[in-house]
Amino acid sequence: CSGSSRPSRFLLRRRWCPSPLLAVSSDSSKPLASSSTGGGGADPDEEPVLPLLQELADCLVLPPKFLSLLPRDLRLDLNDAAFDLSNGPVLNECGQEVGDLLLDLGKAWEMANTEASNNLAKQLPSMAPYLTASAKSAFGKRLASAGKKFQTMGQYGNGEFKKVSNSLSLYPSFSSEIITGIFV
Repeated sequence: CSGSSRPSRFLLRRRWCPSPLLAVSSDSSKPLASSSTGGGGADPDEEPVLPLLQELADCLVLPPKFLSLLPRDLRLDLNDAAFDLSNGPVLNECGQEVGDLLLDLGKAWEMANTEASNNLAKQLPSMAPYLTASAKSAFGKRLASAGKKFQTMGQYGNGEFKKVSNSLSLYPSFSSEIITGIFV
């Protein structure tokens, strides 16, 4: 995790329709094409999502039993972060695969299950093919909101919450640039 933010090169437009259905090959669970990418071709100006997701996954992996050892007040803040990550129509906004992962991650945080949280965080890079333009926007909003909750948790332990907060806050590009359509 670098603690510095980097400019985003996302150039995506806000979509006003529901997420498109993705075609899936019979021997793979990865989508073949999405209507948001214009026939499956990647935009050469678009920053690859996979490295961002890998960095996020690395930052979300916490020491063993870390969440279960939190004091009560920090457990309440963790529950708030879980709510921000997975509340509302997460499946409609983020798609089935990403939505399920966020719901499960939120549940692991609510139960203070570090092992489950770490295992789910490690799956984040596999979500790259499912992040359409509208899913990136919803995903980014949820990350940024949960990141604010981790920021309020302060300096606990060896700065794990600060690391998680910084990591989640590095991804406003998933939401703000996508919504405004600004090329940064």
